[in-house]
Amino acid sequence: MHRRVLLPLVLAAFVGLTACTPASDADTQLLSEQAEDYVGSTGSGSGSLGAGSFSLSSRSVDGGRITLGEMHAAVTAVRAICFGEGSASASFELRGMDSTVTNTFDVPCDSAEHDAVLGEPLRGVTEAELGATWVSGSDLAVVVSVVGDQE
Repeated sequence: MHRRVLLPLVLAAFVGLTACTPASDADTQLLSEQAEDYVGSTGSGSGSLGAGSFSLSSRSVDGGRITLGEMHAAVTAVRAICFGEGSASASFELRGMDSTVTNTFDVPCDSAEHDAVLGEPLRGVTEAELGATWVSGSDLAVVVSVVGDQE
């Protein structure tokens, strides 16, 4: 008798909990899809040499870091695009044979490409570290890419 009463209660609790999934989960999925579509359709934009995608929110402010290997190109900029409502910052460290270039720049979430252009092209990049950080707004998806001309 107790099993007949207990099973419907457990099922009702499970259905109730899964039906209460926050709206932000759906938003996060949509933002991730937008970022994936951007990377898939454009290769992260014209001249992209490699990219990283980051999911951010007020609960997970730091999106972490992605490290890309050696690039046989003249790196001219780092590009970022943000999907969602709010703003983020993108960061990069480009390590070359003779120099290292580091920068952080603001990225409004307007689904437009924003470039941090290097003063002069950097050749001989042995490693590129890319990152993104949540600044304001709701859930965000940010794609950061290294841009340049293949040699």
